[in-house]
Amino acid sequence: MTNLQKLTEQKSQLVDKLRGNYNTEESKTILSQIKKVETQIKEFKISEMIDKQNAKYSRLRELAKQAWECEQPTEDITTDSGYFHKTKVKKYPKIAALQYAHAKFKDGKLLELTINGERFNMYASKYEYNKETEYTRPETFNAFLCLNSIPVENFTVEMFNDISEKMNVLNAEIDKHIENYKSELEKLKVHSLNYWGLVRQDNAKFYQYTPNSGY
Repeated sequence: MTNLQKLTEQKSQLVDKLRGNYNTEESKTILSQIKKVETQIKEFKISEMIDKQNAKYSRLRELAKQAWECEQPTEDITTDSGYFHKTKVKKYPKIAALQYAHAKFKDGKLLELTINGERFNMYASKYEYNKETEYTRPETFNAFLCLNSIPVENFTVEMFNDISEKMNVLNAEIDKHIENYKSELEKLKVHSLNYWGLVRQDNAKFYQYTPNSGY
Protein backbone atom coordinates (compact mmCIF):
# COMPACT_ATOMS: atom_id res chain seq x y z
CA MET A 1 0.00 0.00 0.00
CA THR A 2 1.42 3.41 -1.00
CA ASN A 3 1.64 6.39 1.34
CA LEU A 4 -1.17 8.06 -0.57
CA GLN A 5 -3.38 5.01 -0.17
CA LYS A 6 -2.61 4.91 3.56
CA LEU A 7 -3.56 8.57 3.95
CA THR A 8 -6.74 8.10 1.91
CA GLU A 9 -7.72 5.12 4.05
CA GLN A 10 -6.95 7.09 7.20
CA LYS A 11 -9.22 9.90 6.04
CA SER A 12 -12.00 7.43 5.22
CA GLN A 13 -11.77 5.93 8.72
CA LEU A 14 -11.93 9.38 10.31
CA VAL A 15 -14.99 10.30 8.22
CA ASP A 16 -16.69 7.07 9.32
CA LYS A 17 -15.80 7.87 12.92
CA LEU A 18 -17.27 11.36 12.53
CA ARG A 19 -20.70 10.02 11.60
CA GLY A 20 -22.99 10.16 14.60
CA ASN A 21 -20.56 12.38 16.55
CA TYR A 22 -21.74 15.77 15.29
CA ASN A 23 -21.79 18.73 17.67
CA THR A 24 -19.63 17.00 20.24
CA GLU A 25 -16.16 17.81 21.53
CA GLU A 26 -14.90 14.61 19.94
CA SER A 27 -16.23 15.71 16.54
CA LYS A 28 -14.09 18.87 16.69
CA THR A 29 -11.00 16.73 17.27
CA ILE A 30 -11.93 14.40 14.40
CA LEU A 31 -12.57 17.33 12.03
CA SER A 32 -9.17 18.75 12.94
CA GLN A 33 -7.57 15.36 12.21
CA ILE A 34 -9.40 15.13 8.85
CA LYS A 35 -8.13 18.58 7.82
CA LYS A 36 -4.61 17.57 8.78
CA VAL A 37 -4.81 14.37 6.70
CA GLU A 38 -6.31 16.30 3.77
CA THR A 39 -3.37 18.70 3.92
CA GLN A 40 -0.95 15.75 3.90
CA ILE A 41 -2.77 14.22 0.92
CA LYS A 42 -2.59 17.52 -0.98
CA GLU A 43 1.12 17.92 -0.20
CA PHE A 44 1.81 14.34 -1.26
CA LYS A 45 -0.04 14.79 -4.56
CA ILE A 46 1.80 18.04 -5.29
CA SER A 47 5.16 16.40 -4.53
CA GLU A 48 4.23 13.45 -6.75
CA MET A 49 3.18 15.80 -9.56
CA ILE A 50 6.43 17.77 -9.36
CA ASP A 51 8.55 14.60 -9.31
CA LYS A 52 6.72 13.36 -12.41
CA GLN A 53 7.21 16.64 -14.28
CA ASN A 54 10.86 16.88 -13.22
CA ALA A 55 11.50 13.38 -14.59
CA LYS A 56 9.80 14.31 -17.86
CA TYR A 57 11.76 17.52 -18.35
CA SER A 58 15.06 16.04 -17.21
CA ARG A 59 14.69 13.58 -20.07
CA LEU A 60 13.80 16.41 -22.47
CA ARG A 61 16.84 18.44 -21.38
CA GLU A 62 19.08 15.48 -22.18
CA LEU A 63 17.58 15.19 -25.67
CA ALA A 64 17.67 18.97 -26.10
CA LYS A 65 21.40 18.91 -25.28
CA GLN A 66 21.94 16.45 -28.14
CA ALA A 67 19.98 18.69 -30.49
CA TRP A 68 21.78 21.85 -29.34
CA GLU A 69 25.22 20.33 -29.88
CA CYS A 70 24.44 19.11 -33.41
CA GLU A 71 26.07 20.63 -36.42
CA GLN A 72 24.13 23.21 -38.44
CA PRO A 73 24.26 22.02 -42.06
CA THR A 74 23.57 24.53 -44.83
CA GLU A 75 22.70 21.76 -47.29
CA ASP A 76 19.63 19.58 -47.20
CA ILE A 77 20.72 16.26 -45.77
CA THR A 78 17.20 14.85 -45.47
CA THR A 79 15.17 12.59 -47.73
CA ASP A 80 11.60 13.31 -48.83
CA SER A 81 10.34 11.57 -45.69
CA GLY A 82 12.43 13.81 -43.41
CA TYR A 83 14.93 11.13 -42.40
CA PHE A 84 18.63 11.66 -42.98
CA HIS A 85 20.31 10.75 -46.24
CA LYS A 86 22.74 7.94 -45.40
CA THR A 87 25.59 9.40 -47.41
CA LYS A 88 25.12 13.16 -46.85
CA VAL A 89 24.70 12.84 -43.08
CA LYS A 90 28.17 11.28 -42.71
CA LYS A 91 29.68 14.77 -42.94
CA TYR A 92 27.90 15.62 -39.69
CA PRO A 93 28.91 12.99 -37.11
CA LYS A 94 26.80 14.36 -34.23
CA ILE A 95 23.64 14.30 -36.34
CA ALA A 96 24.56 10.88 -37.71
CA ALA A 97 24.94 9.54 -34.17
CA LEU A 98 21.36 10.46 -33.19
CA GLN A 99 18.97 7.60 -32.56
CA TYR A 100 15.49 7.58 -34.11
CA ALA A 101 15.87 11.09 -35.52
CA HIS A 102 14.49 13.05 -38.44
CA ALA A 103 14.38 16.71 -39.39
CA LYS A 104 12.74 19.53 -41.31
CA PHE A 105 15.08 21.41 -43.65
CA LYS A 106 13.85 24.71 -45.11
CA ASP A 107 15.28 28.05 -46.26
CA GLY A 108 18.80 26.61 -46.16
CA LYS A 109 18.56 25.63 -42.51
CA LEU A 110 17.78 22.60 -40.40
CA LEU A 111 14.81 24.24 -38.66
CA GLU A 112 13.39 21.34 -36.67
CA LEU A 113 15.01 18.24 -35.26
CA THR A 114 13.06 15.30 -33.82
CA ILE A 115 14.83 12.84 -31.53
CA ASN A 116 13.02 9.83 -30.05
CA GLY A 117 9.69 11.43 -30.89
CA GLU A 118 10.53 14.80 -29.28
CA ARG A 119 10.60 17.79 -31.64
CA PHE A 120 12.95 20.74 -31.13
CA ASN A 121 12.93 24.12 -32.86
CA MET A 122 16.51 24.91 -33.79
CA TYR A 123 15.88 28.59 -34.60
CA ALA A 124 13.57 31.33 -33.41
CA SER A 125 11.46 32.52 -36.34
CA LYS A 126 10.22 36.04 -37.03
CA TYR A 127 7.48 36.39 -39.63
CA GLU A 128 6.51 39.68 -41.29
CA TYR A 129 4.11 40.24 -44.14
CA ASN A 130 5.81 40.45 -47.54
CA LYS A 131 9.23 39.88 -45.97
CA GLU A 132 11.50 36.88 -45.81
CA THR A 133 11.33 34.97 -42.55
CA GLU A 134 14.15 35.83 -40.16
CA TYR A 135 15.78 32.94 -38.30
CA THR A 136 17.86 33.45 -35.18
CA ARG A 137 19.95 30.76 -33.52
CA PRO A 138 19.70 30.89 -29.68
CA GLU A 139 22.97 32.13 -28.22
CA THR A 140 23.01 29.78 -25.21
CA PHE A 141 21.68 26.37 -24.28
CA ASN A 142 19.34 27.95 -21.72
CA ALA A 143 17.95 30.20 -24.45
CA PHE A 144 17.48 27.09 -26.58
CA LEU A 145 15.53 25.45 -23.75
CA CYS A 146 13.33 28.53 -23.41
CA LEU A 147 12.67 28.52 -27.15
CA ASN A 148 11.39 24.97 -26.79
CA SER A 149 9.40 25.66 -23.59
CA ILE A 150 11.62 23.45 -21.45
CA PRO A 151 12.45 24.59 -17.88
CA VAL A 152 16.17 25.12 -17.34
CA GLU A 153 16.11 23.45 -13.92
CA ASN A 154 13.99 21.15 -11.79
CA PHE A 155 11.13 22.57 -9.75
CA THR A 156 10.95 22.14 -6.00
CA VAL A 157 7.87 22.00 -3.79
CA GLU A 158 9.00 25.29 -2.22
CA MET A 159 9.18 26.98 -5.63
CA PHE A 160 5.73 25.67 -6.53
CA ASN A 161 4.21 26.82 -3.23
CA ASP A 162 5.72 30.28 -3.64
CA ILE A 163 4.32 30.62 -7.17
CA SER A 164 0.95 29.26 -6.04
CA GLU A 165 0.71 31.77 -3.21
CA LYS A 166 1.48 34.71 -5.50
CA MET A 167 -0.94 33.40 -8.14
CA ASN A 168 -3.72 33.07 -5.58
CA VAL A 169 -3.16 36.67 -4.50
CA LEU A 170 -3.43 37.82 -8.13
CA ASN A 171 -6.60 35.78 -8.65
CA ALA A 172 -8.15 37.27 -5.52
CA GLU A 173 -7.41 40.75 -6.89
CA ILE A 174 -8.99 39.84 -10.22
CA ASP A 175 -12.12 38.50 -8.49
CA LYS A 176 -12.41 41.73 -6.48
CA HIS A 177 -12.17 43.88 -9.61
CA ILE A 178 -14.71 41.73 -11.44
CA GLU A 179 -17.22 42.08 -8.60
CA ASN A 180 -16.66 45.84 -8.55
CA TYR A 181 -17.16 45.94 -12.33
CA LYS A 182 -20.46 44.06 -12.04
CA SER A 183 -21.63 46.40 -9.27
CA GLU A 184 -20.84 49.52 -11.29
CA LEU A 185 -22.63 48.08 -14.35
CA GLU A 186 -25.74 47.51 -12.27
CA LYS A 187 -25.71 51.19 -11.28
CA LEU A 188 -25.68 52.08 -14.99
CA LYS A 189 -28.68 49.77 -15.63
CA VAL A 190 -26.61 48.09 -18.31
CA HIS A 191 -29.15 45.31 -18.96
CA SER A 192 -31.71 47.89 -20.06
CA LEU A 193 -29.11 49.69 -22.17
CA ASN A 194 -28.29 46.40 -23.85
CA TYR A 195 -31.99 45.68 -24.48
CA TRP A 196 -32.42 49.13 -26.04
CA GLY A 197 -29.49 48.49 -28.37
CA LEU A 198 -27.29 51.21 -26.91
CA VAL A 199 -24.55 48.89 -25.72
CA ARG A 200 -23.43 45.40 -26.65
CA GLN A 201 -21.97 42.49 -24.76
CA ASP A 202 -18.51 41.16 -25.73
CA ASN A 203 -16.52 38.19 -24.50
CA ALA A 204 -13.49 39.32 -22.53
CA LYS A 205 -10.23 37.81 -23.81
CA PHE A 206 -8.91 36.66 -20.47
CA TYR A 207 -7.65 33.34 -19.14
CA GLN A 208 -7.31 32.79 -15.41
CA TYR A 209 -4.62 30.43 -14.18
CA THR A 210 -4.81 28.43 -10.97
CA PRO A 211 -2.19 26.10 -9.44
CA ASN A 212 -2.67 22.36 -9.96
CA SER A 213 -3.21 20.43 -6.76
CA GLY A 214 -1.75 17.20 -8.12
CA TYR A 215 -3.09 14.49 -10.36
